[in-house]
Amino acid sequence: MRSKGLDEAEVRKLVDDWYHALDVHVPFEEIVPLVASSGLEMYWPEGPTFGVDEFKGWYDRVTRTFFDEVHTMKELVITPRGDTLLEAFDEVLAIVRTAQREALAALLGRPSA
Repeated sequence: MRSKGLDEAEVRKLVDDWYHALDVHVPFEEIVPLVASSGLEMYWPEGPTFGVDEFKGWYDRVTRTFFDEVHTMKELVITPRGDTLLEAFDEVLAIVRTAQREALAALLGRPSA
């Protein structure tokens, strides 16, 4: 028997929790439950990470590099894929400050078609 996937409300909460965790730099132990424990693939401006160990390295680097983050959800599109999976694409405005107090802004989201 297959387990039921997340519904739309659960996906939205997961996305909100994710960006809040990034904004406040929660300890790694608090953010890791938000990602897959196996088969994890994440694609960042700095390059991809595969697996929880590589994700931890990325998270440790960015939480020491960027400060005062504010991620603002601009758009979240959730599309059902089969009976157990939802695919979510988001577009987020990220405003961060580096350790050197340099302000950076980026629009993060789905790749251009």
